[in-house]
Amino acid sequence: MLIGAAIAHSAASIPLLAIGGAWSLMGLAGIWQARRQVREIAIDDPDVVFRYQTRSVAIPAREITEIGWARWDPNRAAALRFRTVSHGVIKAPPRMQGFLDFLIELRRINPDVKVPD
Repeated sequence: MLIGAAIAHSAASIPLLAIGGAWSLMGLAGIWQARRQVREIAIDDPDVVFRYQTRSVAIPAREITEIGWARWDPNRAAALRFRTVSHGVIKAPPRMQGFLDFLIELRRINPDVKVPD
């Protein structure tokens, strides 16, 4: 309906409709991504708890096999990837407060985990 109105009234309003539609799609994608991204990571001695906006997932610390960034990300700006045995890959923001303390505690519980250099 909006496309029909833009065509009927003026050809100049078609680019505005395209730009507005693109911004709307990017906003919806941001909302969708924010709901699926980890907000906080905590260690509850045998478990690592990943807290999302609406839920939390507890995984035994022994099931985390590797922590790292994507290969295509030399600046380390993309999401951190936690590879687990039972839950696949869990993505978390790359810069979190207390992350170094988290890594030290995780290495104490699970010395076999591979961590980034």
